[in-house]
Amino acid sequence: MSQQAIRGQHLILRALNQWPKDTIRPEVQFQAVLRKRFEQPKLNLSEEEQLKEANALFSLLDNRAEEKKKKEKKKKN
Repeated sequence: MSQQAIRGQHLILRALNQWPKDTIRPEVQFQAVLRKRFEQPKLNLSEEEQLKEANALFSLLDNRAEEKKKKEKKKKN
């Protein structure tokens, strides 16, 4: 695995480590399900695809869509 691919996988795992735990369903954790998916050897994502996946996870984690909506709403007012 190249250094760049390792970097992409590291970012994905970092995002998953920051994901909040589900206290209502502790036996099924979102990050555990995704971690299994990304650790599959047959997945073979390119570096670009891994970075896109990591960016999507961080977007969800940071709630970027909601923040963007709030900024747009403030501009209109």
